[in-house]
Amino acid sequence: MKSHFCKSNIFMAFLSTAPLLIHLLILTCLFSYVQPRCHKDESTALLEFKNSFVIRRDASSDPLAYPKVASWSPKEKADCCSWDGVECDKSNTHVIALHLSSSCLHGSINSNNTLFRLSHLQILDLAANDFNGSLIPSQLGNLSRLKYLNLSMSAFAGQIPSQISQLSNLSYLDLCRNYLELKWPDLSTIVRNLSNLKHLDLSEVDISSPVPSLLANFSALTSLSLRACRLSGKFPIDIFQLPNLQLLDLGQNDNLTGSLPEFRSSNPLRILWLDGTGFFGHIPSSIGNLDSLRGLDLRICRFSGPFPSSLSKLIKLEYLDLSKNNFSGTVDFNMFLNMKNLTNLGLSDNNLSVLMTEKSVAGNINSTHPKFEVLFLGSCNLTSFPDILRYQDRLKLLDLSENHIHGKLPKWIWNTRMELLDISSNLFRSFGIDVLPSRSLRILDFSKNKFTGRLPIPPPSIILFDASHNKLSGEISLLHFNLSSIECFNLSHNKLSGVLPECLRNIKHNLSSAGFSQMCPFGSRLKVMDLSYNQFQGSLPQSLLADCMELQVLKLESNRFNDVFPSWLGTLPKLKLLLLRSNKFHGAITRNFDSDYDFSSLHIIDLSYNNFSSFLPSEYFKKWIAMKALGASNSSYLATTIRITIEYSGVLWDFEFIYPCSVTIKNKGKDMQYERVQEVFTVIDLSSNRFHGDIPECMGELQRLQVLSLSNNMLTGSIPSSISSLTQLESLDLSVNKLSGKIPQQLVQLTFLASFNVSFNPLRGPIPQGSQFSTFDSSSYKGNAGLWGYPLESLNTPKALPPSDSGSDEDDDEDSKSWFKSNWITILPGFVGGLIFGVAIEHALAMDKREWFFKVVDFVVLTKAKGRKRKKLRRAT
Repeated sequence: MKSHFCKSNIFMAFLSTAPLLIHLLILTCLFSYVQPRCHKDESTALLEFKNSFVIRRDASSDPLAYPKVASWSPKEKADCCSWDGVECDKSNTHVIALHLSSSCLHGSINSNNTLFRLSHLQILDLAANDFNGSLIPSQLGNLSRLKYLNLSMSAFAGQIPSQISQLSNLSYLDLCRNYLELKWPDLSTIVRNLSNLKHLDLSEVDISSPVPSLLANFSALTSLSLRACRLSGKFPIDIFQLPNLQLLDLGQNDNLTGSLPEFRSSNPLRILWLDGTGFFGHIPSSIGNLDSLRGLDLRICRFSGPFPSSLSKLIKLEYLDLSKNNFSGTVDFNMFLNMKNLTNLGLSDNNLSVLMTEKSVAGNINSTHPKFEVLFLGSCNLTSFPDILRYQDRLKLLDLSENHIHGKLPKWIWNTRMELLDISSNLFRSFGIDVLPSRSLRILDFSKNKFTGRLPIPPPSIILFDASHNKLSGEISLLHFNLSSIECFNLSHNKLSGVLPECLRNIKHNLSSAGFSQMCPFGSRLKVMDLSYNQFQGSLPQSLLADCMELQVLKLESNRFNDVFPSWLGTLPKLKLLLLRSNKFHGAITRNFDSDYDFSSLHIIDLSYNNFSSFLPSEYFKKWIAMKALGASNSSYLATTIRITIEYSGVLWDFEFIYPCSVTIKNKGKDMQYERVQEVFTVIDLSSNRFHGDIPECMGELQRLQVLSLSNNMLTGSIPSSISSLTQLESLDLSVNKLSGKIPQQLVQLTFLASFNVSFNPLRGPIPQGSQFSTFDSSSYKGNAGLWGYPLESLNTPKALPPSDSGSDEDDDEDSKSWFKSNWITILPGFVGGLIFGVAIEHALAMDKREWFFKVVDFVVLTKAKGRKRKKLRRAT
């Protein structure tokens, strides 16, 4: 009993004290929970850091971006460890991490920024903000505990500070896609002390040096990205053998050379990007040992030899592109059917013959075989449309260009989810359909085929539509312009005819009520329109193009347009190239005084072989700003860039389609086609019209002008000495006019002048001597009875007549040439371009075909915080 009594008392005592114990336990837990609060000085530093920036939504490109610092509050009881993007050490409550990528921060980080008071920081992620071209602060070197530093895509500029090399604990360093350079200190100096690095991404940093061999000692390195860094020299081959390296991206370094090693079976490489480099040689058969490889991009290199059959062992491949090399031999398409994860395959532009057998077709019915989303088989010697594609229901990008495929395009192709289709340079003859029903197609290029019949109506989703160099005929209707997204519209070199339709924007409401709700949205994004070398006639409808504020290139040459000069085009602020050559435009060239632009961006204007009759448009010459300012030399080419984004396999692909601005220049009586035109190239060709009066002195203000042709007109007066101010002039043609007086001696100052023609004018006096004038032969001066001096042997006495010319275009009718008959001679059209500087090089580069090529940028294996992986590709000529 006693024992029982004691136990009962103890139990009763426990019950009586239990609430108190439980209460104390709860208080202890609560106290331990609320106790970690960040240090006041660090909280203050963070608030001051926040206040040093402006929050701007456009400071971060990620659509999921938001201002994380907006939650940071100065309230007395606020705990900075709970703030969005802030992480504290649980043991001592010091701030150890700032995760502020895509936080819409705009501003700069100066040397006394309170960020540098956070001496315990181990992680600093400021990626995808806008630091407005400021320098990376050298004080970062004082944050000695940093293990992770990400400043990518944040608009930093200038030299990377040497103090980065002091961060010896770094395992992750990403400075990619800024405006940075690494000249001094160089790459070797920066990384020498960073031997713990696992991830190094300096893509698009201007390094301009070889890759240091010391990187081959960084055994912890798992990811190395040096894309587009202007690297040079030979790549250290031992880096390929790093024991933990999974990603190696060296793409877009033209001057970087090297070759592939023999790969061991233990090599952990998963991604290898060498596209756009100078790597050369054969692909070793040991590449089949890379059994972890998921992505291999060797596009646009100098690899050669037989196609590496050992690639068939890489069954985990998802991305394989070997385009634009010198691989040779026959490739059985069946070898790719075992790569069940393969979604991107590129074999274009080699010396390969790809075999598509019945087994290939049957195999695609099997769900275990790959479902392609990107397939590039250009220049693969295909002779028929691959029926394998019938079963590829995920295909979005297809390139079959430059093959020998003939016949009719299969109708089932329009039932796919295709977004890009390039079948250019084949032998197709028929679409078999009048309206292309695809709802997703954005780029369609069927140029350089043998298509006949009427032009098919493109889908409203189209951005680039190239139907050039076919045999299409008939008229086009308003339905062909129901394209709200169109940026490039090319119908050149066909047999299309009729009048361009008016776009009745002022009655769009009536069209809507009639069932045409999307009728005529054409133009708001249009950059390139090429209707040249057809048989279009009538006037150029202002309503069709008046709203095309993005238009840069308009080519209408060699048609039958019959209209006055379209001065309203001068309101288009970005128009750089205007070609109206060989039509029936007529009347005076007058200004549109309601415009603030007046063709201010023009680089090239060709009005030759029309019936314009007025004084030369001196008021326009005064407004052509792009032809005036010399500025810095620019070696880039005049082109229109079209950007689209296509998503597949959960990855966004940024495409850049580069549309070159080509021109036809009449040089020494021959039309020469130049597929590429440099940005600095400027041309005025007003030849073969009925312009009269003097050459205005203000023409001397167009100091960027390189080619000037006023030949075959009725110009009078003297040659103005102000032309000597055109110091960039390379070709000058004033032949077959009524110019009188002397050739100005000042023209010897034109040191770039390579072609000069003043033949068949009543000029007199001595021919200027010296400089470029010593290179011109007598043909430059014939038909001028009063000229004397070298290269003419003596004073001319016979009145030579210019040779006759049959006309500018075989399609011109008698009305367009009647003015020639009314004169005492038949006039020979003067050549336009002349021998411009570098013409030999340009002609050698002039290509008979356009090429697709793609440059991949920034394929990232590791997903960044709340970001999406992107790829950039470029199509260029």
